[in-house]
Amino acid sequence: MASEETKTTETTTDNAGQKNEVPTEEKLATQNAELTKQVQDLMKQVATLKSASDKNSAEAAEFKRKYRETLSAQEKASQDKAEREAEHEAYVKKLERENSVNAYVRKYMAQGYSEELAQKAAEAMYDGDVDAFFGIQSEATKEIVEAKEREWLKSRPDVNAGTGTTSITKEQFENMNMMARSELRRNSPDVYEQLIGRK
Repeated sequence: MASEETKTTETTTDNAGQKNEVPTEEKLATQNAELTKQVQDLMKQVATLKSASDKNSAEAAEFKRKYRETLSAQEKASQDKAEREAEHEAYVKKLERENSVNAYVRKYMAQGYSEELAQKAAEAMYDGDVDAFFGIQSEATKEIVEAKEREWLKSRPDVNAGTGTTSITKEQFENMNMMARSELRRNSPDVYEQLIGRK
């Protein structure tokens, strides 16, 4: 039989008569030491993994920060580009408007509009403001008619009413508008009759 020091288990019998092996104190101490060593090894592994995880988290946070800075720079560059494009587009539209308005101004001035009314009419035409355009057109037409009447009155020869003689030539009479002829007929019916060939 083995001595007491070398025994690792003891045999006991329970109430039912079955034999059970119970570990000795020495065996329990050895198992305890092994478990303690395993727990310490696991704790070291956990500490290593935690350190690696912390390092990865720090690197990820740094990467995110740098990415956000880069993204902000990209967004800023994109915003600056959009602002430049908007300014350029507004400048081009302004030039197109000025060019079109100037072309209209030249056409209206050729029709006898004053420079001021030609500018207003051209802007209303370009902007599509129909009511303003027709109001300006009426005003311009009135001004044109009045200017032509003044011009005619300045160049009109004197009418010698009641004397039977006239200083208006046939050519001048033919160039008169209806208003001027009506005035001549009212003021000098004899001269008018003579010029139309009735006398």
